[in-house]
Amino acid sequence: MNNGIFAKYTGIPIIVVPDSKKQNRTHRKKRINKKWAKRYGYTTYNFIEDEKVITMNGSMYVNPRTYYKLKSIEL
Repeated sequence: MNNGIFAKYTGIPIIVVPDSKKQNRTHRKKRINKKWAKRYGYTTYNFIEDEKVITMNGSMYVNPRTYYKLKSIEL
């Protein structure tokens, strides 16, 4: 995903950090755990907030929503 036009002009690679999701309640048996996943759901965790860019070691780290906003701006 870091081969966008923005990366070509600036020369800085863009790395997209995906959100993670964790099951709210788990059970040790697979069959029952699948039912619990339906019942209790998942919580998503954003490692990087929306519209925030972290620059580290010559790379830009963004979340997927910010990346798509950058991609739409550069066209």
